[in-house]
Amino acid sequence: MGSSGGARLAVAGLTVLLFCAVAPAASARTYYPDCNDRYASKYKPAKIQLCVGILRQLRGLKWTSWRAGTARAKGRYVYQTCKPTCVEGPEKRLAARVVLYRKRRCPGRNVFTRMKIIAKGEPRTPFKIRCKPL
Repeated sequence: MGSSGGARLAVAGLTVLLFCAVAPAASARTYYPDCNDRYASKYKPAKIQLCVGILRQLRGLKWTSWRAGTARAKGRYVYQTCKPTCVEGPEKRLAARVVLYRKRRCPGRNVFTRMKIIAKGEPRTPFKIRCKPL
């Protein structure tokens, strides 16, 4: 085998090693369940709908980190004020930081099961996210 054959073999071996090193990382992603607990496609979402009585959303999310155990983003927290009524009340928009955490294994994938919204004047009580099958 000449030097070019050895070089090709080395490149092929490196390609296989790189593929094996990258493939498990993609399947080890941690997702965020959407409002209906369908977590199949929520990886670094730009918008999150919260499942509480009135319209509450996180919009324009820019993820500063997304790791297996914790994810952090900045964006806007938007919700209906419901004053005088939810139909007539204006939307309130606040700059916000979001933290997703408490990774758990749900059927088929890892998901975050807690979310904390940090916005001026808002409680920092974490939202609990249920783990349901697809």
